Amino acid sequence: MARIVIVESKRVGELTRSLQEETARGCALSGAAFLDEELRETLQSYLVKSPKVERLLERLTFEFKTELAFALGVLSPDEYQGLGIVRKIRNRFAHHSVVRDFSSDTKVVEGCKRLYDLKLVHEPPVDNRIIFMNAVAYLFFAIRDEMNSTKSPEAKTDNFKTFDQRYGARLNRSPKRSSLT
Repeated sequence: MARIVIVESKRVGELTRSLQEETARGCALSGAAFLDEELRETLQSYLVKSPKVERLLERLTFEFKTELAFALGVLSPDEYQGLGIVRKIRNRFAHHSVVRDFSSDTKVVEGCKRLYDLKLVHEPPVDNRIIFMNAVAYLFFAIRDEMNSTKSPEAKTDNFKTFDQRYGARLNRSPKRSSLT
């Protein structure tokens, strides 16, 4: 377990350095994209390993992945709310060209305050960008911790059986042979 924490700490450290080097818009978009990818990987750990499942998860939106993770019990209510706030901050930066930093837009400022109020960030709220980046790091660990504790289920085999072959004994009927064999 210690090795996993070191690797993940290194990964979050790299993310944090990357987010610090980005513009405010890049920070919001990259942080949300990072969490979106972590959610996809975590959800994948709950599902059967299959190319079809992978393609399905790739088509899901960040919002839907968050909803699904909450429904599966992967996220606490605070983590669920935190991911929703991160997504809304990302959307403000992505869809409103006048949003230039974490302090100039009322909705971004309110979102960062709500991230702090959720106790996802334990430092005093000095800078909204730092609150956002620390919330992303916290949410990463929360999602990753859940993924490390799950095992993907096995896929069912494609051994087709007729209803009678599968359930005939339970119904006190002998399985009938197909006329095709």
